[in-house]
Amino acid sequence: RPDEVYVLGGGPRALVTLAYRGQEGLPADPQTGYGALLTQLRGRPTEDLVKKVELESPVVAVTVGGERGYWVEGPHLVYVQAPGGALADEPRIAGNTLLWTRGQVTLRLEVDLPMDEALELARSVV
Repeated sequence: RPDEVYVLGGGPRALVTLAYRGQEGLPADPQTGYGALLTQLRGRPTEDLVKKVELESPVVAVTVGGERGYWVEGPHLVYVQAPGGALADEPRIAGNTLLWTRGQVTLRLEVDLPMDEALELARSVV
């Protein structure tokens, strides 16, 4: 269960973030105290928008639950194609991020873990 839940905006452009405090195996960010932030938003990353991210940070294609995803190390912006046009979601933890989709929803896991551990954590999300 998350320690806190945040909702930004409303309707089809709402961002819902589940915040998890740091704990053993999930290092806390020194600025926020959170070990992980899991954001859900309507929309899907598109190849063109992912290329914009690659200009700043390397992007690695991954698979989570049979869906294509992306691993990005370090601070960056996330762009997704959402109802009404492209939507940018700013990072809140200066760390690593895993993005993947389920249907028309993008999930964004910000966590200070290596890629293999972040992928394992993402696969546990129900």
